[in-house]
Amino acid sequence: AAAEDTNFDDKGDMVSYSIAVGNFQNPYHVEVMLRYQPIAYRWAQNLSAYKAMEPERFVRYYNEMARESTVVLAQDQKIIE
Repeated sequence: AAAEDTNFDDKGDMVSYSIAVGNFQNPYHVEVMLRYQPIAYRWAQNLSAYKAMEPERFVRYYNEMARESTVVLAQDQKIIE
């Protein structure tokens, strides 16, 4: 799908998020963090269906260490007035 993505190029991609703020008034403090996780959550959880020692152990290890196994690639914050 990247070939059809008009803002995806050799320098990166543009991702936009829209958040409903309801009746809350600004300023807003927005923090973002881009993390890379070498083993995807869904892939690891798909192994939980197998009732054998190895996949059960892997899923347990994954669940216990998933947060620590990520690498922060970029982060930023901004105050929106």
